[in-house]
Amino acid sequence: MSNKQLLVWITCTTLIVVSCKSKKGLTPNTELKTEVTAKTDSRILLLNQTNLNKNTFSYYSATGDVEYKEGNTNQELGITIIMERDRYVLMNITAVMGIAVARVLATPDSLVILDMLHRKAIITNYTYLKKYAGVELKLEQLQNLFAGNALFASDTQTARLDTVSGQLLISQQLAEGILQSTQYSSSLKAEQTSLYQKAKSQQLDIDFHDPHNEGGNLFPSIINIHIKAEKKIESGFHLKTFVFEKKKELQFSIPKSYEIVRL
Repeated sequence: MSNKQLLVWITCTTLIVVSCKSKKGLTPNTELKTEVTAKTDSRILLLNQTNLNKNTFSYYSATGDVEYKEGNTNQELGITIIMERDRYVLMNITAVMGIAVARVLATPDSLVILDMLHRKAIITNYTYLKKYAGVELKLEQLQNLFAGNALFASDTQTARLDTVSGQLLISQQLAEGILQSTQYSSSLKAEQTSLYQKAKSQQLDIDFHDPHNEGGNLFPSIINIHIKAEKKIESGFHLKTFVFEKKKELQFSIPKSYEIVRL
């Protein structure tokens, strides 16, 4: 996998559209009937409950495999994902026979990719990735993706509730022309979430399957990511060996012999 392919893979795997913009609601009409007010209150309660019911963690670690497909490219890699809430996401990527391919460290303000095959360190930030992918990325959304949550929390002012085959569907406009839609199970855990950018006819679909139950949190062991744009890109994560107890501090450094590339 070339440097460019690796950056595309990381970008597309963590593809998050645009951060939410809060909007003020309309002034309530005091003449509305009591039953309408009750319906509105139940809607807000349900939206708040989905936000409160998201999967949470202090420390998270999982190992497994990831398959990447783009056009005629089809690669299977080993992966270890380590996260500390609001601090970082670390991904160790290996090829056949456990050969180290890359290490990726995402922090609140930077992204460092160690290309271990070509002995290079690519250092960039979310501003660059937004220009590169046409979207804005944040650490919070990346952690939500692996934890099995909706990428963005439901906004009680703007979110819309529907049902599909008896399951709850919450949709909301994150920014002009960008829509998030999330389907929830009966336990109010996210099962599928999508982001659609109308102007560019781009869509990101994320499916969560086979959850690992940890203290009421349901962390998906299978995460399928489908990107529909100029190119169709798919990533499938099959995770196992979950650990939620931190046993050592993060160890990540750039070897002195590596060429540093800043983007």
